[in-house]
Amino acid sequence: MSKRQKAADVLSKIASEGKDLSVAVKPPTARAPAEDATLQALRRNLGKVVLVPVKLLVIEKNVRTILDTGSEEFEVLVEDIRLNGVRQNIAVELHEDEKGGYRLVVVFGQRRVLAAQKAGIETIPSLIVRAGDPADRIFLGLAENLFRTEMHPLDKAEAYQELIDAGWSTQMLSEKFERKKRTVQGFLRLARFPEKAKAVIRGSPDHFTTHLLFNRFLGRAWESEAELAQALKQVIEGRSNNGAPSRKIVSEEASKLEQSAVQYFGVACKASGTADSGKLVFTWQSREELDKLNKLFQQE
Repeated sequence: MSKRQKAADVLSKIASEGKDLSVAVKPPTARAPAEDATLQALRRNLGKVVLVPVKLLVIEKNVRTILDTGSEEFEVLVEDIRLNGVRQNIAVELHEDEKGGYRLVVVFGQRRVLAAQKAGIETIPSLIVRAGDPADRIFLGLAENLFRTEMHPLDKAEAYQELIDAGWSTQMLSEKFERKKRTVQGFLRLARFPEKAKAVIRGSPDHFTTHLLFNRFLGRAWESEAELAQALKQVIEGRSNNGAPSRKIVSEEASKLEQSAVQYFGVACKASGTADSGKLVFTWQSREELDKLNKLFQQE
């Protein structure tokens, strides 16, 4: 029997039974939508550093909230990236949803991403990691910022507090970040400052160093939030608690030298003290960074 005759017999039987002829037609098999090629490439490169389009990067909550993108320091970074590209990789988390969508969320490197966007750079070297525990993300971002560019003490304090809220202990913070327990406790006290006081600090972050906040504001009890906020405002206005003019905590020259060491030589540097006296502390993490410091200070 030919295939044509067999099909005719099947249709005739369906019609005689009073059924709809549609039962004889097999619906087309639905094909799964083709998976995004970029997503496939990202999965293949988990744990690796690859060039990622800047337009794909998403900045969400970051441990560094005090960041002046209009400052001279930031403009130096933008120009450096415009000329040389991003020389130090960032880290991004790959988040996937049930519908096949994805996001690349910046874990650390927020400043570099913003500077690359402003410089018109199209790609940035990125370490791709799978989205994990929020506490791990906070730790990674905080650790990277501490080693690369000194964070503002308020950002550091709030990041420490987030880790405490996520289940870490003061002892764990002390060990992980190689800080004295007493110092960690000081940052946690700063994190508990009232929001009104924090707003004053965020409004003029350059006026408030760790040394100033710890020695003038954490070492005493304040009768009210208003009294604390007013004392912070007096620092901005250039007056001490007794009405006398206050000196700038870090000289402009020392601050610029600190920034140059970080931006041009990739070596961590911290300035502290007053405009009259102070110190610069350099930190190196490898023999290569130590060689850079030797070259920097070599006398001809």
